[in-house]
Amino acid sequence: MGLTTRLALARTLVWTGLQNEPKTLAERVRQLCSQRADLIVISQPDAIGDDLLIGYRAARQAADGRAILGIRADARLAARSTADLVVSDAGTRIAPGHPHGLVMAVAEGTQAARQALADARVDAVVLPAGAVTEAARLAPPADPGSKPWFAAVDSVSSGRTVVEAGARRLAFPLPGETGVRAYRQLLDAAWRDEMEQVSLAAFAKR
Repeated sequence: MGLTTRLALARTLVWTGLQNEPKTLAERVRQLCSQRADLIVISQPDAIGDDLLIGYRAARQAADGRAILGIRADARLAARSTADLVVSDAGTRIAPGHPHGLVMAVAEGTQAARQALADARVDAVVLPAGAVTEAARLAPPADPGSKPWFAAVDSVSSGRTVVEAGARRLAFPLPGETGVRAYRQLLDAAWRDEMEQVSLAAFAKR
């Protein structure tokens, strides 16, 4: 299954830092994959030297293709990473990690979200809770032609709020005891009742 198809079918994105060492990060990624995280993005703004690349490589081996693994990086580092998904701030130059790689923009507000959703160079968007209503209007999640977007949340409770507002994909930090499963459960009914056409269209394109 290609990356674009897997992105269209994705419901959950988990942010993780580098952890204490690559071995710990790799174990964390294995756990997230076993919990059915769809996208895992390594983000460490204060990373030194090649630490982010070293961590990404350890995580990629641990993921073993079970999740789309991404890295939040600038264009220079992205080119060296060969990552399947490169994430950067909306409005900045984002280059894919390889010719078939995906690009994701993180929008900090409604205007940035609007621009990222309209940017043909961007494959997916992470946007704040305050932009969900506008995003649902501009790119209805149940429309197979809409660009995938993820609402950024920090708890299951806030996830419930944005799902009620129209979000059908969630981005969140490393979950606690509830794990990824609790976030997926928030989305189950909506995907069963509303997102069938998205799933059918994604499989048709693979």
